[in-house]
This record gives sequence, structure tokens and C-alpha cells, in this order.
Amino acid sequence: MRRIWLIAVGAIAFGLLPSLERAQDRASFQVGDTTPAFDVVDVTGPNKGKQLCYV
Repeated sequence: MRRIWLIAVGAIAFGLLPSLERAQDRASFQVGDTTPAFDVVDVTGPNKGKQLCYV
């Protein structure tokens, strides 16, 4: 039973590694750097349902 838990925890941790690397890339912006476009779909307000870029 303990071996199954260790395998499960290892698999979950291994699956999180790519997202941690992406978070590291996002955290590397310096003051004055340009930011990439960030397109979102607005779900409330007058622009509801429209795709916008808030940057």
C-alpha cells in the first residue's frame, strides 16, 4: 500500500514540473521589460463574450 502511495505522489510531482518551469519563466520579468499579449474572453460587463487583450 505504501508503494502505491509513493508511486502516485511521484507521478503527480512529475506532472507538475512543466507548470513550475512556466511559472519560473513568468517570474523572470524585470522592471521595464515589455509584456507579451494576454488575450482573454470577457465574461461580464459591456464587453461580455468578446476577446480582449488587457496589456
